[in-house]
Amino acid sequence: MGNTEYPATDLEALAPRQVDKFFPAEWLGRLYERLPGLPMIYMILLKHCG
Repeated sequence: MGNTEYPATDLEALAPRQVDKFFPAEWLGRLYERLPGLPMIYMILLKHCG
């Protein structure tokens, strides 16, 4: 009889706890809001100074 309290393998121990859980795309679609990008000057400054 196996012990279900501890993982059987190292891969099982490192695996995410809820691999079969996800948010339905419909739910995420209701929350999605496209945001404007940074103006080009900020992109240039980030590239050269960041």
